[in-house]
Amino acid sequence: MDQPSQPQSFSWFVKQLIPPRIARVAVHIAFLGLCLMWLVSLSTPGGMFLLILVTLPLAALAMFGWFVWTVHCLANRERTWWLAVIPAIAVATVALTMIDAPLKLRFAASERALSDAVSAVRASGTSTGDARGRIGSYFIASVQSLPGHGIAFYEANRSFLSDAGFAYLPTSPSTGFDGGLEGGHFQHLRGHWYAFTNGGTD
Repeated sequence: MDQPSQPQSFSWFVKQLIPPRIARVAVHIAFLGLCLMWLVSLSTPGGMFLLILVTLPLAALAMFGWFVWTVHCLANRERTWWLAVIPAIAVATVALTMIDAPLKLRFAASERALSDAVSAVRASGTSTGDARGRIGSYFIASVQSLPGHGIAFYEANRSFLSDAGFAYLPTSPSTGFDGGLEGGHFQHLRGHWYAFTNGGTD
């Protein structure tokens, strides 16, 4: 006598539509993309608030999915090197974040263009010169001349509730610097260049 057929589970149908190997690759590529978005969001002074707001919950959801998958594999005594890929990507992302690599690398690529903009502003004799618009890989919303031959470039992708950008300061901001950026947080990049956000303290 024939046994009645058992109804197939939902997971069985999913596996027929999307082979597990392809699903794993897709999930890891998606997580890598989220991590790259996170690093890009930190490549401007103060960070790109909207991009951070989108990336964080999606990355948290991806990590939760990895945790569930890990528990499933351990419960079924499945051992696969795929389990180590997402944690490795996450650790690398955190390490790059801690050393401010996104901001420093992007600034290094744009430093020459920003230095040229400083010369253009000084040559023009005005507070803006020809410096507004795209400079290097950054979009500059406005430019401000500062005391002591300093110049501030306000980045268009401002941080949350504060202005942010780059300041060329021949004198250190710790030596009585003023001129519209009082109370700002300054991060030294190289030479006379600083990243700043208004509203913090250094």
